[in-house]
Amino acid sequence: MHIKHKFLPRQLNPETEILIVGTFNPGINENRANFFYSRGHTSFWELMSAIFGEKCLRYSEKQEKEDFIKRHKIDFADLIEEIDIATQDLSSYDDLTLDENWNVVKCKNLPQEISHLNKLKKVCFTRKTFQHIPNIRKKVEELELWCKNKGIEFRGLTTPANYGKVDAQKRFEEWKAFFKEIK
Repeated sequence: MHIKHKFLPRQLNPETEILIVGTFNPGINENRANFFYSRGHTSFWELMSAIFGEKCLRYSEKQEKEDFIKRHKIDFADLIEEIDIATQDLSSYDDLTLDENWNVVKCKNLPQEISHLNKLKKVCFTRKTFQHIPNIRKKVEELELWCKNKGIEFRGLTTPANYGKVDAQKRFEEWKAFFKEIK
């Protein structure tokens, strides 16, 4: 079964200064997210709201989240556009499952896609470790090298997912430091 990214096609804002890169957001009925990083297991919107001192956007409508990222010159891109997965594995679209089978039908060429972002200063990938995901690692390393060659800061940040593995305050400080220079 082919599954496309839920929020594509999408045009990146040419005013973007910070790009947040993830892996994949499946366009399936079970995925009730209304925008990037809006699935139930993530604290992304609480994190961003706290960093910028604004009201929590976790349960906000898509337009409020789009207004927030536009106001702060942030945008999103994911590495994968489409996957091919067996129906019985439909709920397994985490990085490990995606990489293990490398059932990716179409990846984004992020360097090409972001090359027109003349104001881009920073790019982060929402993961710091790459154990057991060599295919995703390769795509991230290509993006990191492109950023380095363009003088754009690139950093891996601790996932905003609430898996209970990371101290929330430590994650907040890490993400806040990344956005500090742009605010």
